[in-house]
Amino acid sequence: MDVKLTTLTLAALSIALLTTAAQAATLPTLNIKDLNATLLDTPIYKIPTDFVLIAPKIDPVYVQKWGRNTYNCGTQTRPCLTINQGIFRALSTGAPYSTSSISKIYVGPGKYTENVRVNKTGIRISSTHGTNSTLIEASNPLHDTVHISADGVYFGKYKKGFTLTGSTDSNGLFSTGSYVQVYGNRAINNGARGFQFGNSTMAIGPMNPAEPITGGAPSQPLINQTDVTVYYNVAESNGEGGFYFSDFDNSMVRYNEARNNLQTLGGFMGFGSGFWIDIDSNNDRFEYNIATGNESSGFFYRRFGVVDQITRYNQSSENQSHGFMIMGDALTITNNTSTNNVGDGFHYMGYDQVLEFAYNTSVGNTGTGVTFGNEIAAGMTSVDDMHHNNFINNDPVSNCGLTNNFQNNSIFPYSNFWGNMYVAGPGANPADSLCGMNTVVATPTTMMN
Repeated sequence: MDVKLTTLTLAALSIALLTTAAQAATLPTLNIKDLNATLLDTPIYKIPTDFVLIAPKIDPVYVQKWGRNTYNCGTQTRPCLTINQGIFRALSTGAPYSTSSISKIYVGPGKYTENVRVNKTGIRISSTHGTNSTLIEASNPLHDTVHISADGVYFGKYKKGFTLTGSTDSNGLFSTGSYVQVYGNRAINNGARGFQFGNSTMAIGPMNPAEPITGGAPSQPLINQTDVTVYYNVAESNGEGGFYFSDFDNSMVRYNEARNNLQTLGGFMGFGSGFWIDIDSNNDRFEYNIATGNESSGFFYRRFGVVDQITRYNQSSENQSHGFMIMGDALTITNNTSTNNVGDGFHYMGYDQVLEFAYNTSVGNTGTGVTFGNEIAAGMTSVDDMHHNNFINNDPVSNCGLTNNFQNNSIFPYSNFWGNMYVAGPGANPADSLCGMNTVVATPTTMMN
């Protein structure tokens, strides 16, 4: 038998394959794409189709702009070139609940032109130099710049995140995973939202121009997410708003900023909001967030299934609609500030119940300081506890600090400051007035709360 020895050098690894001359003539050439890697500095000859290059997955994985995408890349001395290849090389722990078993990917500074797909459970991807030095730009602008579909993924870290851009027809980051943490990232100039958690209940972008944008069935079935943490992110100048959440439960959204986001689709009031909390979201906390200069409301809560939301210590200013546009049940709204918005400082459309509205400040809004109820809706329910709020210099036309349009229930605000330290309002300028129906003011104060 005529035997031919073929030597295949793979970096430092040498593999000998014994084949007959007849076999060598018929073997197909290796398709490098099948390996999900580019094998550099490696002479490739004829190898059997069942020959698979497998290197053990590693932790941690390193990615650098000077790296190479080889089948065994990812060490500090042989880093991978792309983030996607780093994910391919990372060890998947399969443990979404344990931070101690997270597999880590460290990404060096530079511009990475790719659509990152995170489909492994239990990995953390962070930059080494932060958002100012680490940019991910979508290679396909029709898709999300970063798409997270696995549980237990940590994307970014405080001061170790990424700038996400280049998705002209979708989002900077889109996630449907539970136990996900998104920290310290900046999404700018994307066509849809900066950050989207869960499928949209309406048209998600120009790629679906035929979908109604004023209501109706979701674009895709909702996907429940639970125990998600969204901290220290910035969404800026995105086409349909800053942050979006649907079917989003038991989660924390803190220290984020949405600024100058657009309303390119027009239509439904939620588009262009800094923060949109949508259908079937329960038991979440939105705290210490900032919404400024957005083309719709700063914060928008949509009624259906939005329950047990705690909204505290947030700031909303200079938005083109209301500072806070609120619908939902069993809501706690405390210690928020709404200033210089084109609409109302706080606009609650009713339908359900506010458990507490307290220690909020509404200053200099073109509309009313606070509006409860909607003129076109009947059968509103109640505001259980409204106290220690500040209404200052709102509504220059009608001078309304508080408007109550509840048709079936009264509001009993107490210990509120109406903008005049000498007169315990409400009343004429310089104090804000009381408008609407069925409102009884008890024990106002002449000192700010």
